[in-house]
Amino acid sequence: MKHEEHQIQCAIVDLLEVALPADATFWAVPNGEKRGGKKINVKGKLVPLSAIRLKKEGVKPGVADIHILWRGCLVCLEVKTGAGRQSKSQKEWADAITTSGGVYHIVRSVDDARGFLAGLIPTFKAQGVAA
Repeated sequence: MKHEEHQIQCAIVDLLEVALPADATFWAVPNGEKRGGKKINVKGKLVPLSAIRLKKEGVKPGVADIHILWRGCLVCLEVKTGAGRQSKSQKEWADAITTSGGVYHIVRSVDDARGFLAGLIPTFKAQGVAA
């Protein structure tokens, strides 16, 4: 994750910690981190062993940055900068989520996340919460 996206995501997490209602929970998925450590050759490409292990455990490419579960509905937020664009795998993830009945939204700032969630979750505490 790029530094600016990291800062935006941290601000959104701070907001969610205080603004989500009691009938909602959230978590972040650290999918975009670079994997270090020992590497092995897989089809002519050096791949970190940690990446192979995580893939076998079910880590999927393109998974959204933040997931919110509210009253049985999965809401996925993809954090992007103003100029950031989705990768092919992120677009495929968005399609899979919406096809499965979930909600997927790209957010570019904490205020963007606040406005979107306030419109989706009636009890979201959007007012009076500093970002």
